[in-house]
Amino acid sequence: MRVDVHAHLLPAALTDWRARTGDARWPALVSTPDGGRRLEPSGRVVDDHYWSLARRTEVLDGLGIDVQVLSPLPPLLPWWAEAGAAREWCRAVNEQTAAAVSSGQGRFLGLGIVPIQDTDLAAAEVDRIKDLGLVGVEIGTAVDAERSFADESVDTVLVACAEAGLPILLHPNRPNPYGTTHPALDAGIWLTSDTALVTAERLLRHPDAPAGLRVCLAHGGGSLPWQWSRVATSTGRSAELPEWISVDTAGCTCRQIDHLVEVVGPDRVLLGTDLPAGRRPAIAALLEGLESSPAHDAISERNPSALFAGIAVR
Repeated sequence: MRVDVHAHLLPAALTDWRARTGDARWPALVSTPDGGRRLEPSGRVVDDHYWSLARRTEVLDGLGIDVQVLSPLPPLLPWWAEAGAAREWCRAVNEQTAAAVSSGQGRFLGLGIVPIQDTDLAAAEVDRIKDLGLVGVEIGTAVDAERSFADESVDTVLVACAEAGLPILLHPNRPNPYGTTHPALDAGIWLTSDTALVTAERLLRHPDAPAGLRVCLAHGGGSLPWQWSRVATSTGRSAELPEWISVDTAGCTCRQIDHLVEVVGPDRVLLGTDLPAGRRPAIAALLEGLESSPAHDAISERNPSALFAGIAVR
């Protein structure tokens, strides 16, 4: 069985919060002159693969993926907003994610989002996420304009997730501090490096975690598995990443996955595709290459099942 732990959902029926609030920073789907759709203000061009479970199921069948874990598209994370409005937005997104999962006939699982800028409100939303039947929490690297996932205020949310038994998918979403660069550099270097940076900052501050916490770092953990030993050597820390950290394979090649298995551990690397944004030919090649890997069953099934404490399949 193959379980994809990193794939994104864009609910098509979100309330138009731009019109409701007069704030153009809220995400909204807009029509383009050629009849397509675009997500503003990010400018990302999207099609119905982002919200249609029928179209998504066709893709999964073609790739041989049995179960997919849906997390809201990162531009939907309202880290920049006032906390009360962010809570309302998160609740609306979580309800629509839960509805999508419910309509998927066991093919899909879902992650919720929280108003992380107010960690008390975020911790309370964790319980609601569990009540909705969602199986984890997606958290961005940005808490607000000043704080990141490394900030000690986030510990309150980590405790709540651990107590609820909900794992975290840590996904990069902070703006590029280097300003305007080529979009491929943003996606390929800055975003993944940001995951590594905030995780390493947290490890330097306090490498331990609440009992039962599980955090999966998106996109192979970025540069963290490649550079943490260098950081550890210079600071007297352990070169081993703690057991509460795992990584997914979204955007990785088979050779990179071999390195992740060696450095992170064969029980903490999980299949991720980044669909529908992930390039399907590259994903197909990755899945084909993994079939000959001794870690195939662990990456594709056992590790995802362990992260989500037993996965119900169709």
